[in-house]
Amino acid sequence: MRIVMDRSLKVLPQGSATEPLTPGEAALMLAALGNPIRMNAFRHLIDADISGLKVGSLQGLLKIPASTLNHHLAALKDSGLVRQQRIGREVHNHPSLDALRRLERFLEDLGSRKPSR
Repeated sequence: MRIVMDRSLKVLPQGSATEPLTPGEAALMLAALGNPIRMNAFRHLIDADISGLKVGSLQGLLKIPASTLNHHLAALKDSGLVRQQRIGREVHNHPSLDALRRLERFLEDLGSRKPSR
């Protein structure tokens, strides 16, 4: 599997929910979750019901400026961990549980490798 990048040289998530992540995809997801604000945002999205959270609702929970939230949501979206859906004038954010499962499998596979001497 090859790594695909967009014009800003960001790695774009590839593959289906059943395909293993590439190291580049996993690194992008881990980097996105490595920021405390993004981790909190992602946790709120997981805790939300099936309708997801509107940007304004998420902003209220995190108590951060809209521009800051947009920056963090873009990183989560670029990593494949968050999907956005426009409904009228509102943007609903949903966690990608498939992407999270793929990351979990990647880390489990990594942890199950025998150390080399």
